[in-house]
Amino acid sequence: MIALWCTTLAAPATNAADDTRVLGTFQTDEALQVNLLAGALEQGRFAFAYGTYPHLYFNAALVPLTALAAARPVRERDIALALRAVSVAFGAATMLLVFAWARRRYGSPTAWLSLVVLALNPMFYGWAALAHPDVTQAFFLMLALYLLGRFVDQPSTGGWLAVSVVAGLAFATKYGGLPLLPLIWCAAARAVYTGRRAPRPLGARPFRLAAAAIAVALIGASPWLDAGFIAAQLTSDGQLDLPSPERTISLVRHAAQILGGVLAVVASWPAPWTALGRAPRLRCVMQDGVVSILVFGAAFTLVSPYSWARLAFVKGLVYHTVHGGLVEPVASSNWLSFVADETGVWVLIAAAATAAWVAARLVRGRAVSGSDAVLVAWNVMFVAVLFLPVHGVARHYVLPLIAPMILLACSGVARAAAAVATRRPSPVLRWAGAAVAIVVLIVAESAMAVRLTAERRATLARMETSDAVWVGRWLQCHTPPSTRIAYDHMSYVPPYFRHVMPTWGGTLAWLAAADPDIVIVNSIISARYGADDRAGSAYYTALVDGRAGFDRVLSRGTLAVYTRRGRITGVEDAAASLDGCLSAAAAQ
Repeated sequence: MIALWCTTLAAPATNAADDTRVLGTFQTDEALQVNLLAGALEQGRFAFAYGTYPHLYFNAALVPLTALAAARPVRERDIALALRAVSVAFGAATMLLVFAWARRRYGSPTAWLSLVVLALNPMFYGWAALAHPDVTQAFFLMLALYLLGRFVDQPSTGGWLAVSVVAGLAFATKYGGLPLLPLIWCAAARAVYTGRRAPRPLGARPFRLAAAAIAVALIGASPWLDAGFIAAQLTSDGQLDLPSPERTISLVRHAAQILGGVLAVVASWPAPWTALGRAPRLRCVMQDGVVSILVFGAAFTLVSPYSWARLAFVKGLVYHTVHGGLVEPVASSNWLSFVADETGVWVLIAAAATAAWVAARLVRGRAVSGSDAVLVAWNVMFVAVLFLPVHGVARHYVLPLIAPMILLACSGVARAAAAVATRRPSPVLRWAGAAVAIVVLIVAESAMAVRLTAERRATLARMETSDAVWVGRWLQCHTPPSTRIAYDHMSYVPPYFRHVMPTWGGTLAWLAAADPDIVIVNSIISARYGADDRAGSAYYTALVDGRAGFDRVLSRGTLAVYTRRGRITGVEDAAASLDGCLSAAAAQ
């Protein structure tokens, strides 16, 4: 079944892979990832010039691409297909892991039900064919949760270290791996305080020395927390992607000084350390926490070493938090509807009911398996994380929930069915119950299957139905290849044009320096980057009212085309011959 699932992904995974500009039209991150690897291959290094994510996913594609480069030149298509193949492979691995986990812990009915539901999930299916790290991260998150569930059932040093390693690998793929650390610490603390794991603790002295060392480091490093120094030394373009960078960095500097001062006082005060010396279990928990962070960091560094170059991963974290969380509206009431849409309403209801059942057993003092506890904890915690101001609002942020929620929901459904069968042993009732369950499942999943099919068809047909592609071909018909074009991302400019400048919203100074003949504005980008408090506001306003020296000659969908006044002529009258023109462009 998993092999069949992978086979059906062959067409979406190869669709529009020949042209990076096409990728950037529909999924800008795909084009950025392809360009990222193209630059690394050109340099012959695993260091990336830019990137908001850690590098495990990219390195997984870069290794075979480097070998291929030794035999022949690597094309854009090769890079796009390699990145997408990695996503497909980890998607298949996630499905296999879900099946194996469910069969081992909950039995074959849960395993097959979980596998079918996950295979029919449109978001999981669609993102498995994209050059993006999300599905790869989903695998490592699921593996970490599986290992954490085993550790809760049977605490051991090896199991705890294994969870920390896999959590580091998840973080090395994308920052969603970070929430695993609190779960690891809670599980380790539970094992220590219940007496199921009793490592030999260090004395209080090493912790006191560590506090003193951190205090010295914070106070000593605080003078270097200067916006100018950081921009010059830790960025490639000398720009800090922060609102009010001077003020923000100043707040960070003062916070470091205050924290360093507090730690210095604590380190010099004997009373806390005397009390800690009398609390061996607390020392065990603190020791486990420190070691898990070190192991987590070591795994991250091993597979993504260049993330430390100029503290690239720190900049990525800050970018996602500031631009995706603190600037955009985050506390959106849409999150629960996003979860329901992307997992399925019945999955959300069944998962909530199963979580309530697990909580009730805990309240009554009954045994709960590590898998149940971990799945409930992750789903509850990650839903809460969705509402925190540490990311933007995008549907694909639900991906880390899909596999765990499906497994939790299906385990509850299977156990409920088994309980009914036990209480009503009549074969007729059992078969009738099974038939009703199958019908309900088919009806519930039919909407997912219809949506999956529709999205797959739309993906394969997007070149023929896209307004962006239509506008790009229209330009190709009516302007020469030497035309200089500035365009918002998610617009399409054919390779026919050599001088192109994509932008996330320009400025008037940039427009004067770039001196394009044509500007393409996409309202999706202008709404985000041209708001009143953004630098691009004046740029977009000047284009619309004509003060920038451009006239609008075409509007279609979310796109508007502006030509520089007096430089490009004849385009205004081109609308009369679009049909034949577009046919000729398509033939090219």
